[in-house]
Order: sequence, then structure tokens, then C-alpha cells
Amino acid sequence: EPVRPPEPDTFAKAMEFFGRVGEGVKGITNKIADSVKGIGVKMMGGTTQQPEQSTEDKLLALLPYMDAKSKSEVCKRLLQGDEALSKIDLGAFLPFFDKDDCDALFIAAIRNGNVHYTMESVAPYVTKKCYRQLVDQYLAGELTGLDINTLYPYLSDGDIKRIFQHIIHTETVKG
Repeated sequence: EPVRPPEPDTFAKAMEFFGRVGEGVKGITNKIADSVKGIGVKMMGGTTQQPEQSTEDKLLALLPYMDAKSKSEVCKRLLQGDEALSKIDLGAFLPFFDKDDCDALFIAAIRNGNVHYTMESVAPYVTKKCYRQLVDQYLAGELTGLDINTLYPYLSDGDIKRIFQHIIHTETVKG
């Protein structure tokens, strides 16, 4: 039996669905897709002139080719609040940073309330060791302003249990 082409209405619905999915994707995938599309247009047009790019676009294009020391320099400048980097989409950059740099960005966001990025944007890239230390500080009462509830999805079972025990102990002492 011959294969029938999809109904026009089904095809339109599928295209609409994929369009909505594409619109919802953020961060690095969009940046890379734009870069690849730009390269293809340049190759097809035979032009070597490059349109003006933002600092973020220039850095994002370089990051996969930078050595670890250079990437750490970008992280250091972020930690120092460098205005040239203030408008970058940190979500696109985090996969390129090493774990120590991500941990440092995370701790800085918690301690300083960094205005250029939030701890939630860095949280998926933080090491279990860093979380363990954070929970230690939280349980010791050193991070009273921290909303630990936002970090539960990233904590280990052991850290969750320690927080549970702390809450139970604190309520028992109060009651």
C-alpha cells in the first residue's frame, strides 16, 4: 500500500508544535544555532565581512576553543562584576566552565546576592562537595538569609536527611 502524505492540517499542527518547542528553548542551543546559521549565510554569500557582534556573541564563539586558564579568567571577571560581561547569558557559558569556577560563581551568588546572575542559574553546575559545604554552613546558622528550599532538587539524599534531622531537632527543642 502506498504511503500517503500527511494531511495538510496535521502537517500544519506539527509545524506549529515544533515552532512552539523551538521558541521555548533558551541558552546555548539558540546561540549555537544562530552562530551556525550565520556561518552558513556567510559561506553561501561568499562574504568575509562579519556583522557587528555583541561581546556575549564573541565570547560564546570563543569559549569552546579557549583553554581552561582563559575560561577561568572569564569566570574571575564575572566574579569581580566586570561591566563588559554584565549582559551575558550565564546559562550559555556555564557548560564551558570547570567545576571549581561554577562552585565559585555559586558561592558568590549566595554570599553577595550578585545582580548579574542568580544562584538558581548556576545550581545545576555545582558539585556535590560544594553543596555539602553549603549545607554544613546552613546548619551551622551561617547562611540565615538562604532559601534552602530552592536547592532541594540539587542536594544529595544525605544532605536532605541532614536538613530533615536539623528541622526535627529544632522543633523538638522549641516544643
